[in-house]
Amino acid sequence: MTPFHFLAIVAHFLFTLGVNAGNRAWEPTLKPRAESVQITVRDVSGAHDVYGNKSQVGVMKRADIARQYTRSHASTHGHEKRWFGLPSSREAGAPYLWPQGNIRACFENAQHMHDGAMKTTEQILSEPLQGARELWRQAGLDDKNGWFHFDVITNNPTYCSENNRNDRHEFLLIKYAGEGVRTMATSTGMPAELDPSPDRFPEPYTFDELGPRMILSDDPDMGQKNVVANFAHEMGHAWGLHHEHQNPIWWERLYSGTERSKWFFGTDSWICENLDDYEDAVAEIRSRGMAQADEEQAIADICLKYSVAAQYKFSGFNYLPILLPFQQWDQSRQEPDWDSIMLYPSDAGGRPANGGGKAKILFKNRNGDEILPVVKPSQRDVAGLRKMYSAPGGGTFQTLLVDARSIWNNKFKTVRRQDPDAHCT
Repeated sequence: MTPFHFLAIVAHFLFTLGVNAGNRAWEPTLKPRAESVQITVRDVSGAHDVYGNKSQVGVMKRADIARQYTRSHASTHGHEKRWFGLPSSREAGAPYLWPQGNIRACFENAQHMHDGAMKTTEQILSEPLQGARELWRQAGLDDKNGWFHFDVITNNPTYCSENNRNDRHEFLLIKYAGEGVRTMATSTGMPAELDPSPDRFPEPYTFDELGPRMILSDDPDMGQKNVVANFAHEMGHAWGLHHEHQNPIWWERLYSGTERSKWFFGTDSWICENLDDYEDAVAEIRSRGMAQADEEQAIADICLKYSVAAQYKFSGFNYLPILLPFQQWDQSRQEPDWDSIMLYPSDAGGRPANGGGKAKILFKNRNGDEILPVVKPSQRDVAGLRKMYSAPGGGTFQTLLVDARSIWNNKFKTVRRQDPDAHCT
């Protein structure tokens, strides 16, 4: 979570709809199979997620990861661009980008108790999802000229049916977490295609596992504490963006493996023990019956290494830097995009704090400056997506909404006056 990192220039677009946030973390991982490792990022909340990340969506066989690492490690720097997300070219066995950024989606065929009545997933999620797409549109990611559509199929139940396993990899399955459930998770891009055969040995993939998923919560105490902004974060993941704070160039050597003269996240600004599920993760490690030295090393490593945190289903993997070589990031930027919709606020996933609220997990720097919630995508988010997809307009920034020359300036001022949550500068 999500998407759910990008070029230079500070820009803030204001168009807030609704409210949302998370208790523990945001996005959970989707449950990994034993023979796979998680390589997608989402968000935690609920049963220990941050923007909701505890179950695994896209999975990759260990052998595929090893082959991918061997093939691309030496040329990683050739991929680097000004965002943090998936590679622009499709690699065997790895997640990849939606064609021209056009996402085709289906709501799950399910009903849930919601506000005292039984409602379909579509009835619950459709309106805030439309609002989330509008946030991206207002920030400059329009869906004109055949790019960046987010089309939900509502008139073809046969195509979206669980009986249609062969086409499952083509569409994003949108699921509702449940009323009051603080869990969100979204596949980053399109996961590697899996064998849809129902007789696959030793067990078949489920309908859910065969393609990308988006699990959404409308709980107003998660993530950015804004429902529509949280959904926009998840859309960012679906288009292929990772978390801004998981870009390894922002982390000190202990976490990133690279010596840096300037870093933002590390020993003094990353308080892993404040995550709500930290004690649970430690208890899980101690229950494994390891030798004491191995046990203590594992407890240390869940706060140091993305892969180990994911192995123990600890929400810290939503924070720690992603070091897999087939991700893209830029090494020329001077600091994170603090306005990115893909950045966690400081308390996302925190345990209850003394005196109320949640404990802080991540700070802007060693000075302890707090990372504030974000309620709309930044211009760098938009520019990063356009560059990642080699889409029209990828190398430019649009006129800021606050600029009187902007065609959206009057609308911007109207919305700002109506929006009590807007923190503009």
